[in-house]
Amino acid sequence: MTLDEETIKQIIEGHKKYNGNSTETAKQVYVSTTAVQKYWKINGLYIKPKRKELPEQEIREIISAHKKYKGVGRIASRELGYPIKRILKYWKHAELPIRGVGGNVRGLEEKLKITPSKPRTASS
Repeated sequence: MTLDEETIKQIIEGHKKYNGNSTETAKQVYVSTTAVQKYWKINGLYIKPKRKELPEQEIREIISAHKKYKGVGRIASRELGYPIKRILKYWKHAELPIRGVGGNVRGLEEKLKITPSKPRTASS
């Protein structure tokens, strides 16, 4: 598929506008990330490398947190400071059961007898 000149121009401008984020540029211009990266490469624009895996120690921390947080990814995410997708990715890879809670997790720590590591404020 060949793109029209206006779309190619938007792709190239997207490099600066979206701070080199090919995924965001692709969403805004309605093309694939592959197309964005192709035209950036042709025009000599920098393409950020893909995210690398976490260090082994951090992966072990996430996996070992499964027991403490009883498989509830949202609480583990909040307590450990990692995105929930990352927590669930490593738990799934380790074939650990994941407990979905849906909706609000307020008060869930008490029900599951989980002690939060960070003090809670009145607004949270």
